[in-house]
Amino acid sequence: ERTNRLSAAWIEQKTPTDAIVVCMQTSGALFCYTDRASVRWDYLDAPRFDQLVRACEAGHHPLFACLFDFEIPSMLAHTRKTGWRQRARIGAATLWELTPPGR
Repeated sequence: ERTNRLSAAWIEQKTPTDAIVVCMQTSGALFCYTDRASVRWDYLDAPRFDQLVRACEAGHHPLFACLFDFEIPSMLAHTRKTGWRQRARIGAATLWELTPPGR
């Protein structure tokens, strides 16, 4: 539970207010402890995830992810998206940013 709270605090302090955060395990903590919009990656198939990425790029919304270690392989395989860069680790959670192509 401490990791959830600390991860939410990192998101709140280190991401822009218009950021979108992809998550699963931390979705409740992000909802309760941040003002960031969040999306459960496990509810999106690959085409829908691509649509989310395009919408974020068009609206200039940075896309972050807050993932526990066990989620990382599944999320990356599920979304088929490359360009994720790990920004921080807090306990068993990792914080990522999707870097658009060309950046």
